Amino acid sequence: MKIHPNEGSFKDPMGRVYHVSGEHGDKIIRGLTRDGSATLKKLLTERFFQSLMSKGEVIGTHLLPVENSYARQIVGAGWHSAIEHDPVSFVSWPYEWPFSMLKDAALLQLSLLEESIAHGWTLKDATPFNVQWRGARPTFVDVTSFVPWDGRYWRAYRQFCATYLAPLLLTAHLGIPFQPLLRSRLEGLAADEAARYFRGLSRFRRGVPSHILFPAVAERMSVRGAAPAKSRQRQSETMQRALFDSLRRLISSLSCRSEPSEWVRYRDSHSYGADESRKKRFVGEHAAAEHPALVWDLGANTGAMSRVAAQSADTVVAVLTATTASSKRSTRASLASASRRTSSRL
Repeated sequence: MKIHPNEGSFKDPMGRVYHVSGEHGDKIIRGLTRDGSATLKKLLTERFFQSLMSKGEVIGTHLLPVENSYARQIVGAGWHSAIEHDPVSFVSWPYEWPFSMLKDAALLQLSLLEESIAHGWTLKDATPFNVQWRGARPTFVDVTSFVPWDGRYWRAYRQFCATYLAPLLLTAHLGIPFQPLLRSRLEGLAADEAARYFRGLSRFRRGVPSHILFPAVAERMSVRGAAPAKSRQRQSETMQRALFDSLRRLISSLSCRSEPSEWVRYRDSHSYGADESRKKRFVGEHAAAEHPALVWDLGANTGAMSRVAAQSADTVVAVLTATTASSKRSTRASLASASRRTSSRL
């Protein structure tokens, strides 16, 4: 069976992702360079990394033997070796997520950094495009982002702020939806650009001066050659852990404040009444008869029907529309309790 390169996988110099579709299911194979192969082989022997995979925080990954047919095709395509990842049943993108999902993905990134730095590793990238969802839990999929730590300042800090922190701050402090911004700016919002949104007293909201305004000034100075590049500076493990902890506490404190909506009290104002039990029975019977691999609940509201479908479906994707942040969070929580394989999506 022939492998097919993923058209969106071309930026990582250490490897490329390939797909294999067949009667036995999809397979995700990654070709690695010689250096990438050496790094991955070492990483796969690390106990902390094995623990992250077993907990589902990092996608399951194993090295393919040279005699494997897919590995031979990968090597024939010019790569040094090949690894296989556990497949993700449903792929989504950050600009499709509600606030709480981007927040959870950011906290996962910081958790991985704290665990990695304690064992002599770090993450060279910090973008939510490296995160997918298995059920209602985020999992990190870009294993080639793990590299041995060389004692330098965290080089992905700027990218983390552009793709995670700035979008979250804009929504939490100003009520500006981050989804259209991330959809049009896949690299996120640079500090100088994000700083333009914060005017007056909003410039002093938590996290804005230290992670938006000051970096914006530093970026302008760097362009003029008046400031040293942070990535060249060395930084102790204690200082990096303090940065990760500070970011974690900041992001954990953020919440999305939406305008009041009629959908907040959906169960009270749009109740099916006696028809609700019949609808649940209808959904449950059809899901049980079909055992579908994927169910879409368009306009999931409270997630009640998603939970019913999740009892028989492999994956349920709840598409939430015109809801507040609180109802999004409650829907995601209900889906998680219904099935570990269930996902939520905006």
